[in-house]
Amino acid sequence: MKDDSFSSGYKDFVDSIGGQHSSQTASYISNIEAEIAKLQSNLNSFDGNRQYPNILKGDIAEIWHSGTHNIDAALKDVKSRTYVNATERNALGSTDIKSTFGEDYGLKYYKDGAHSAKEQAKSYFERYNESNAQGSYEEYYNSKNMNVNDSNKHDPLYGGQHRLIPVEQIEEATAWLERQIAKESVTRPDLVQKYKETLKLLTDRIKSSEGSESIPLTNKEAQEIARLAKNGAFKAEDYGLTTENLIEFQHIMQQSLKAGLSAAAISVVLRIAPELFNLLQKAIKSENIAVEDLKKLGIAALEGGRDGFIRGSVAAGLTTACLSGQLGSFLKSVDPTVIGAVTVITLNAITNSIKVARKEMTKQEFANACISDLFITSVSLWMGSVSQAFIQIPVLGFLIGSFVGSLAASFIYDTGYKAILSFCCDSGCTFFGLVDQDYTLPDEVLKEIGIEVFDYEKIGIETFLFEEFTFEKFVPETKKLNMLDITFLRRGVIGINKIGYA
Repeated sequence: MKDDSFSSGYKDFVDSIGGQHSSQTASYISNIEAEIAKLQSNLNSFDGNRQYPNILKGDIAEIWHSGTHNIDAALKDVKSRTYVNATERNALGSTDIKSTFGEDYGLKYYKDGAHSAKEQAKSYFERYNESNAQGSYEEYYNSKNMNVNDSNKHDPLYGGQHRLIPVEQIEEATAWLERQIAKESVTRPDLVQKYKETLKLLTDRIKSSEGSESIPLTNKEAQEIARLAKNGAFKAEDYGLTTENLIEFQHIMQQSLKAGLSAAAISVVLRIAPELFNLLQKAIKSENIAVEDLKKLGIAALEGGRDGFIRGSVAAGLTTACLSGQLGSFLKSVDPTVIGAVTVITLNAITNSIKVARKEMTKQEFANACISDLFITSVSLWMGSVSQAFIQIPVLGFLIGSFVGSLAASFIYDTGYKAILSFCCDSGCTFFGLVDQDYTLPDEVLKEIGIEVFDYEKIGIETFLFEEFTFEKFVPETKKLNMLDITFLRRGVIGINKIGYA
């Protein structure tokens, strides 16, 4: 009984762990929501700022582009991140936005494309002339801890940085830079390079090599957000920054496939573990390892990968869809582990219902399988959650608790199941039809009490037999004394959820 319970519990654990593990993809949604909340908080940190919106808009644009890029990175599940360079923001020629992927960005949000482009292309010498410094060119930059000289005074002040400007100014800024390049090529060739580099690096958004991007922002929108931020009234949802608006079908499928592959790998390892243990035992005992043993190992790996991928991908897809609000706002607060458990139970019920339709399983067996899945999966889910609270290692704590829960639930269910069937044997209870009470006498009993039994007539094909001659044999007559034989009938379990005369 114990071995059967252990095997059953282990099998249920392997079948359910793919779905329950993949439901942990809730972290994907929480990462997106965290970036959205961070952007909103950073913008509203300007609450009470006394600068005019047309002045404050530059700082707002920096936070907007960095924040929306990080939201998109979380949405696309990539590692690229950006951050506003607050420590050096007032330094001469400093970078406004730095990134983890090696690209720097400088922002200029002026009234039109020509002015924004002009500021982005400004050289060291032009900035010196604007400063009205009393000392020489070299002395001015030495005071700024910058090592520059006459040989590079016409180099762009923001050299190497991507020049980010309002989205509606890109066309005008490009045309202005092209005119300057054509003009200075004839009059002042030394200035051409700064315009060429600015044109090459001109952009309206942050872009990473992993495909994540910031949302382009117009000059007018930057002023409007600045006006809201000054009052602490910026709301991300007013600009479409919610999981309901951002997450699309392709993102759900991406998470589904990713989780499915992870679940398949876990299921394969767990499914082949018993077979590997058997092979190891044979190797230790110096027994021959047959081809059939290796075949079982291969079949276990294939079945584990198939079942784990299906359960994992379906559970992850449903989890992402629910928590993102794609299936309604009322499902956003649902426990992801519950989604995983429901997925496993539902898929098992579908599989078993197909077996019932094919006459491979009775209705009573189907009902017993559904009750067993519900009980064992529920206990496994509960134990996994409890274990995760004590073992703070992601996934591992849940796996350990789920494994212990599945085994314990299997032992409890088997014990309770046998007790219920024993009660049904004595009382004749059917538990609303779940237990089949069969009161027909078996053929063996009917024959024993002298009742002739017969099978339904069958059509037989006549065959031709050759005539054979056999010698007569002498058979002595025997006499049997009449004896009284008494047999006591006993009722017991004769099938899944079926009780009758044994």
